[in-house]
Amino acid sequence: MSRYIQLPLLLLAASLLHAGNENLIRLVFPGLEPKGETLTAGATVPIRSISEEGENEYEDDFTIEPSPTFQVLSGGKSYTAMLLVTNHNEMGDLLVLAAFDTSGKEPKLLDAIDVRQDRSCGLSPKSALQLNKGTTALALECYHHNSSQGYAAYSYIAFLDGKFVPVLQLWLLSSNGGCGGMFNESVEYVRMVPAPAEKFNRIAVSVKLEKHADEPAMECGKPVKASSTRYFRTTFRWDAKTNQFQPMTTGMDGLDAWNKDRY
Repeated sequence: MSRYIQLPLLLLAASLLHAGNENLIRLVFPGLEPKGETLTAGATVPIRSISEEGENEYEDDFTIEPSPTFQVLSGGKSYTAMLLVTNHNEMGDLLVLAAFDTSGKEPKLLDAIDVRQDRSCGLSPKSALQLNKGTTALALECYHHNSSQGYAAYSYIAFLDGKFVPVLQLWLLSSNGGCGGMFNESVEYVRMVPAPAEKFNRIAVSVKLEKHADEPAMECGKPVKASSTRYFRTTFRWDAKTNQFQPMTTGMDGLDAWNKDRY
């Protein structure tokens, strides 16, 4: 079973793949063709990236996984959205988060953004954030592990002014890299703090860093004999100039410094 449920249940009216969904997917993959139980296409419309500026049009032998629709809230309005998984390349599937206007006779594509940041990604339904009464941020978690390190990216994505925007991102690391190098980082909490006088509520974040003692069998010259735990915490406030949530304190600086030479 997948680590993630691909659809945020708190926001969402799930439905099975049907002709209407195919019509929406075709707005992202214009040459869409059903082949048995799968959907195929050869190219995309221009798609933005969560990590780069500009747009790209992709050409490949795409196989698109059937995807239910869900509703995302923005400015008090509800928009239809889909998370489309494809087999784009060897490093990882193209993962397209798309929003549509389905209020008229013909649906319109509002935005399409490739949100893949690592090998394994998915929307985490329990982690979606209610930025205010009428706007919600989806929670996307991506991760991978190699022989000695694990990487995780947590992105909170809101639909603002007709585009998906990563309003807050957290990057965590873990390691079992031998003497003095074993540690694990995890999110203790990400939660909303009411701020009625501001456009969006604030976001309180706590990250736990656990440093592990060296095992006797490792025969380290100067072994770390005791495990320790440290917490990094701050509150983020909306900054209209950057279109992101920015930290109000330096509580995360120590974590950034710890990770700087380890990524």
